[in-house]
Amino acid sequence: GKLRYTSLSKKIKKYLQEDEQFWNIISDENFILFQSFQRIYIYDTKTEKFKIVKSFPYIFKCFTIDNHIVFQSIGKGLFEIVDGKIKPICSDSRIKNNRITEIYTSKQNWLLQTEKAGIFKLENNVIQLFTFNDAVTSNTVFCSKKLKSGDIALGTISNGLFIITPDGKTKYHFTQSKGLGN
Repeated sequence: GKLRYTSLSKKIKKYLQEDEQFWNIISDENFILFQSFQRIYIYDTKTEKFKIVKSFPYIFKCFTIDNHIVFQSIGKGLFEIVDGKIKPICSDSRIKNNRITEIYTSKQNWLLQTEKAGIFKLENNVIQLFTFNDAVTSNTVFCSKKLKSGDIALGTISNGLFIITPDGKTKYHFTQSKGLGN
């Protein structure tokens, strides 16, 4: 197939903040989202118009999970974007004040991996701490991914990479002294 380039810069240029940088771009069936730390620009591919989400002080990260687009605003909580509109999901202080580095699916709920407070299970818009070992809560998690095996890989700041089993046990711990390159 062929790709067609479409520039959006003229449509959005007047709304951009000085030196605004985009950290994440997400697309779904009808929308393309451009995320900076202060705003989310929602481009409607049918109307070819932008909507700007700007009432959130610090947008840490946007996620696509189970066909849902969600984002965390530090100090406010977790929100979902549905048809270009913002819907609150969870405003529990443990989520409002801890950066979410990743969201995974687990049966009928989501697991929210935070940077410093561990993993929380979100079910029916209520969170509870998910049982994991000290590797999760005693380290600062920079990034994480759920592996095909169901295990979770946790990339930490200054303590290497952990592979955690679905029941919360450390399967592997790789560090620089154990051969992990920086």
